[in-house]
Amino acid sequence: MWHKWLIGIFIVVGISLILKSGEVGPVKNKERSDTLRLMSNIYMLEKNLDDGSSIKLYTDTAIQYTDNTIALGEFEVYTSGGIYIKGEKAQYNIDQSKLEVFGPIIIKTQDGDKAYMDGLIWDRTSNIGGTDSPIKVEAKGIIIEAKNAQFRNDFHLLSFSGGVNAKIYNNYLGP
Repeated sequence: MWHKWLIGIFIVVGISLILKSGEVGPVKNKERSDTLRLMSNIYMLEKNLDDGSSIKLYTDTAIQYTDNTIALGEFEVYTSGGIYIKGEKAQYNIDQSKLEVFGPIIIKTQDGDKAYMDGLIWDRTSNIGGTDSPIKVEAKGIIIEAKNAQFRNDFHLLSFSGGVNAKIYNNYLGP
């Protein structure tokens, strides 16, 4: 008889553990206390109705705060202009339409050009971005390195400054 009680207790404990594992507990964030919501595995599509341009964003985690900022974990951004951005940590200010990326970041174009840097600020309203950290750009037949850079026109126009070094390959026959 006691073994039936023991089996019953195991079943009740097992069911409660299964149900509890699906619950979302309180958000624990030591950095900020103004957390509004915690989200995970996010896919966002933003489309400009005026010109038809769009941005797709994927992130593993996002924390929205009461001051209209969103902290992102690992993320990927795809623009309709053919730009791909990948980073480890970022913060987006909804009111200012500004994305600030912390840590290593990779930007790729649909032509296969790549930019590597550590940190980025992108003002989406003016469509200007920049980095104050060293940057390396690899394009067809050329490698450019600089201490910092500024981007315009959906990352298609770049301005380099500070210790700019360009390597152009002799065997590259461009268009």
